Amino acid sequence: MLTSPVRVSTLNFNWGWALTGGKMVWDLFSGYKQSENYQQAGWESQQIAQQNAQGYLEFGQMNADAIMGAAHNTAGSILRIGEENAAAVERATERNLALYGLQAGEEQRRHVYAEKMHAGQIRAMAGASGAQTNTGSPLLYLNSQVYEGIRQRNYLIVKHEETMKSMRAEGEDRAHIFRLTAQENAHVVVANAGLQAEVALKQAELQSQQALYAGQQAYTQAQSASSGAKWGTLGNLFSTALG
Repeated sequence: MLTSPVRVSTLNFNWGWALTGGKMVWDLFSGYKQSENYQQAGWESQQIAQQNAQGYLEFGQMNADAIMGAAHNTAGSILRIGEENAAAVERATERNLALYGLQAGEEQRRHVYAEKMHAGQIRAMAGASGAQTNTGSPLLYLNSQVYEGIRQRNYLIVKHEETMKSMRAEGEDRAHIFRLTAQENAHVVVANAGLQAEVALKQAELQSQQALYAGQQAYTQAQSASSGAKWGTLGNLFSTALG
């Protein structure tokens, strides 16, 4: 009967240590669990940042491809329209040349006819006066009129040839201007689109780098928080043990 108080005192002392030890174990588990949660959150943030960064790059490339595709379509349309305009000028030039050639031929034919009629009139007038047209002054006059007719006809031929050359050159120049204008406009469209596409890619790269930096920052902060939780738990345990 005298040993009962001692037994009760020993039993109470052991329960106190057990509760304290259990709390320490729980605190240690909670602290390490919190540390793991911080690490997991940091890793997930970094993974999301990498995915976002890749998404920015892919979207930037898609945007650049769309810009260049639209530019090439526009440039192709400009070139086709320019070629159609140039071809229309060339066709019109050929039609005008054909019509002018027809008119020039008719003018020369009429000139030859008028020349022969004039020579006949000279002979008739000379014959009516009793003069002979194959000798003397009447012959000289007739020959001079024939030579004048030939000179005028040669002038008409040269004039028509030069006029047709000028018409053809003008048509070729106009067609060339249409083609050159279309080519230059198409080049400008593609060049401007290239600059826009380059800007889109640069912006995508910048956004990607920013996303990676933000992910790295989140990961670093999470690692710091994880380390702080771990060492804070250990510090609390030592404080509890020493207390």
